[in-house]
Amino acid sequence: MKGNFIKDLAKEQKLSRLLDHLYETHLKQYSAKRVSNIAEQLQGVDVLFRHKYSNKAYRIDEKAQLDYPGRDLPTFAFELGYHKGDMIKQGWLFDPLKKTDFYALITNITLKKNEYDSCSIRFVNRK
Repeated sequence: MKGNFIKDLAKEQKLSRLLDHLYETHLKQYSAKRVSNIAEQLQGVDVLFRHKYSNKAYRIDEKAQLDYPGRDLPTFAFELGYHKGDMIKQGWLFDPLKKTDFYALITNITLKKNEYDSCSIRFVNRK
């Protein structure tokens, strides 16, 4: 389990370089700041978008299909709940403690020369 966590973290860090480039290139009306504070990340905030003119901030939680490179799957899993030992815990989708404003659903991720090259991103309003 720990080995998968380390591998997943490395994939996420590699993908974040592509995403940051895409945000800067295509969302010119926003500045994007990647969140490094673990407490904020646990509250469902990976990136903070700030509108350049209104200064309105949006908290983004990135969800990526990293285990399916080169495949544009027509579905996405939203975590409603999960088992932890004998307990059923609430998943991130309806967790009232999450501060997420939008989910960035990242699919169709392609690799070129061991780097993520392109992807599709769909923003979904949490409300």
